[in-house]
Amino acid sequence: MIMDETIEQLIENLARARILADWHKGEVEIRTATVKRSELYLRLARANEKLKQVQQVVDDCDEKLRAAILKDHQATGEKHYSGAEVKFFTVIKYNDQDAVDYCIEHDISAALKLDHKQFEKAAEVLRPGFVVAETEPRVYIDKDLSKFLEVQDETEVSS
Repeated sequence: MIMDETIEQLIENLARARILADWHKGEVEIRTATVKRSELYLRLARANEKLKQVQQVVDDCDEKLRAAILKDHQATGEKHYSGAEVKFFTVIKYNDQDAVDYCIEHDISAALKLDHKQFEKAAEVLRPGFVVAETEPRVYIDKDLSKFLEVQDETEVSS
């Protein structure tokens, strides 16, 4: 097999790229910490917290209003309210297992979705005849590849 770069070169390239990424990650962390200490950021954080509190009040008011209107509608039949109205939507309710059984029985396979992760767990134990378990190679690369680099000066890392 002919490769443009040797495995050793590829390891060295990955090691250099990781060092550069780590350097930039550190730079971002330092700058983020500096920004988070700034007065402008602190004001933004307080404003966001206040917004969350106010949004919770809005959600609570919304929920109470909807409940009150539905209660009144059930009692009076009224559909129109100042700033709101009762609308009707069809809601399909069913038991999940009954739906799966129905789809299988009536060949509505498009409505069924396989949970691959759950099926593979079960298949590993149950081993149905149509399942084949194979061993496949996967490459795991060490986190620290610095031992494969020659000594370098700081300008090479930060460029």
